[in-house]
Amino acid sequence: MKIRVLLTSTLIVGGLPAVGTPQTAESQPSFFGVYAAPIFDDGVPPLHEPDVIPFTEEGRRVSEAYNPGRDDPGMIDDCAPDPVPSVVWSGPPIEILEEPGRIVIRYERANVVRSIDLAGTPPPADQPHTYLGYSIGRWEGDVLIIETTHMSGGAISEGSRPLSRDGRITERYWREPGESDLQLEVEIYDPAYYTEAFTMSRSYVWAPDEQLQDWGCVDFGPKDTPPDIDELVRMLEEL
Repeated sequence: MKIRVLLTSTLIVGGLPAVGTPQTAESQPSFFGVYAAPIFDDGVPPLHEPDVIPFTEEGRRVSEAYNPGRDDPGMIDDCAPDPVPSVVWSGPPIEILEEPGRIVIRYERANVVRSIDLAGTPPPADQPHTYLGYSIGRWEGDVLIIETTHMSGGAISEGSRPLSRDGRITERYWREPGESDLQLEVEIYDPAYYTEAFTMSRSYVWAPDEQLQDWGCVDFGPKDTPPDIDELVRMLEEL
């Protein structure tokens, strides 16, 4: 059994100057900074996707065969980082930063950090498939567009939206005029599992006064063994 323990740490937050279109006093503020998922009475923020998912026969088979107790990597190794694309859609607090030649997106969940190349450099022929994949970003006006390939596969949404190793996702981030919240649209293209590309969308709440929390993980061995409470106490005392 493995248990995650959330630890608090102080991290850099706040807005940074935008890339691309110069900012003026009259323009909307840069959307760099920290965002959190909206909170609603039922505890579930609004998520938008097609009424009918365009599965191929294989995609439907993979989706229906998914068993979270067996197939969710977190059930086997709770300390493994959440992969792209699932961390993109899962809605943890995020921080978007600008660095020279790239955009950095930090996720509170599992301390995942993505580096988005803005130079448009295509992946090399021998680019490996990794849990973060290979991401290229660009600006179209005030919209940040990120295309990611070479992911290890897995699922977009709790196994019900599988993604093959040859799949591609395109993320679009923007603010509506006069608003501070961040909009996210994710387009999924994967001919192995879907007959056509489709999009899913959600929003994040601007949270400039918030800080990402450090995601600490304590490993107590296989999930089918009882936790070592004495070891838990010892590790907590060391914090």
